Amino acid sequence: MAELLAHVNWWNRWMLDIIEMGQALPYPPHAADTWPQVGAGDWGNVKNEFYELLARIDTHAARPDLASPVNHEETIGELLADFALHTAHHFGQIISVRQALGRGRRRGRGHLVSEQPAQDFANAAAQLYLGGVANVTWERAISDLSAADAGRRPAGLPHSAAQIVAHVQFWQHYLLAVIAGENPPAVAHAAEGWPAGELPAGEWEALRDRFLRDAQRLRDLTLDASLTASPDRKGRPYAVALTNSAGHSVYHLGQVVTVRQALGLWPPVGGGATW
Repeated sequence: MAELLAHVNWWNRWMLDIIEMGQALPYPPHAADTWPQVGAGDWGNVKNEFYELLARIDTHAARPDLASPVNHEETIGELLADFALHTAHHFGQIISVRQALGRGRRRGRGHLVSEQPAQDFANAAAQLYLGGVANVTWERAISDLSAADAGRRPAGLPHSAAQIVAHVQFWQHYLLAVIAGENPPAVAHAAEGWPAGELPAGEWEALRDRFLRDAQRLRDLTLDASLTASPDRKGRPYAVALTNSAGHSVYHLGQVVTVRQALGLWPPVGGGATW
């Protein structure tokens, strides 16, 4: 868990250096360079730095020049969105690590939700429906999984990859229904968004295809400026729901990666996201 957070800190520092210096920086030669070694006594410092970096990032979130290029062709807004969702991706992995250690419950609850119209973030948010520029894609993470492997649950973890995909698909389908004006009823409890048990035999391939199809539909809608600026049934721009949904998706992508790693099924065919 400390290594995951230290990795997030590495990239957030790199992003802040770009934004605060106002100039592009070279990417590290290898992905492994962004995973610092963390000792047993480093956890407090890693955690404190994480919060300090978030506080610095927060000062840039509402700046008026979000549309200005800063990292080659990437704007300040796109850079902030990319790394907010990179953080969410690894947050999903941290939750899985805590679950595997029997420490999945935490005190308090809540969500970090941005209610900005997020039009400047549209391209970055849309990319997250595929998996994001810094992560393995959803298609690569799940396409080579057999039904049997997709239904396997590692010891100490509460869900299989198939259950996680079914959960994300539940909310993808729900959001698409809202956008289509079908007015689905509000979900009373979070548990309703999770399958009651393992998928019946033979349903994995159909679920996977629906999931990838609907992710692409949501990606296309996120790029539709007229839609993202229009109000949803709560009066907020659809950009809010679409951006939050993209973050939810990549969060659970991190969990699927962790499940596969725990089962010895990583990397997927074609390799993971590394260089």
